[in-house]
Amino acid sequence: MNKRRIAAALACVLMAFSLTACGSNPEREIDELNRRFCRSYNNLDMDGVIDCLEPSLADTVNAVLDLSMGLLGAAADIDLDLDAETMYALAEVCFDIMPEEQRDAMQIPELDLELESLEVSDDGTRASGVVTLTLENDSASQSATGEISYVNIDGDWYFANANFQS
Repeated sequence: MNKRRIAAALACVLMAFSLTACGSNPEREIDELNRRFCRSYNNLDMDGVIDCLEPSLADTVNAVLDLSMGLLGAAADIDLDLDAETMYALAEVCFDIMPEEQRDAMQIPELDLELESLEVSDDGTRASGVVTLTLENDSASQSATGEISYVNIDGDWYFANANFQS
């Protein structure tokens, strides 16, 4: 009888542990989103950057780029036939084949986002974080603190909005 109680208690503890260990952790997931965004930006992976944006926001960014390419083509009186996806792919290829000294000469600053604090809505679908954004290259470093709004859609977190004031 004593062994049964111990086994039952152990089973309850293991079940409770497995249920809480497998639950979502918004702070960890949002921190990973921030790291993925920085990695994508720092590697000029535009698809990766866009994938971090809330889908309707990503669609808007892509539509603006598509429109810009159409207007540029119309102004030059040529059909560029370039959409946002093609532009991202071309930018990545150009950066990849560019000699390292030219990339260094461009002085593209490296981006870092550090999550300072986070408030998650009761239903777990929205969050607001205070974030320190740092842009740094060999010659300078600049930081700003601001607020990023996040949204959880079908279990995945995305950037919904950002507000950084200088």
